[in-house]
Amino acid sequence: MKKIILIPVAAILLAAAVFGAVKLFSGSATDKAGEVAGSFLTSFFAMEYDSAAALCSEGLGGMLLDSVAGQEYPSEEIGARVAEASKGTEFKILSCEKTEEKNTVEVKYRIIPFGEGAAIDRSMTLVKADGGWKVSKLE
Repeated sequence: MKKIILIPVAAILLAAAVFGAVKLFSGSATDKAGEVAGSFLTSFFAMEYDSAAALCSEGLGGMLLDSVAGQEYPSEEIGARVAEASKGTEFKILSCEKTEEKNTVEVKYRIIPFGEGAAIDRSMTLVKADGGWKVSKLE
């Protein structure tokens, strides 16, 4: 009788372990969207705009690249200061939640400007497209 009870218990434990492993390695939709949001912000503040645009919907990525195309500063020193400030800016993902719209996630994040300055809270919307998450709107 003990063997009969042990087999279902072992099967349940094995199933729980497999489910836990799959869940751990697959991550939730909001986790994956949050990772994309973090990668986008990292690329953006590092001024790696091509990489940031690749994480966006086609429309938003195009607008981003258009806005930085041919960007010039009055002097090399000002350009260097802008780059230093951008690369020194930090961010923190505050939340990542599904919205009422299907395959859409809203990510709230905090920008901590380089040097002195108050933190700024913002949000972005990501949509699932082409098998992955894409930033589709910045607020």
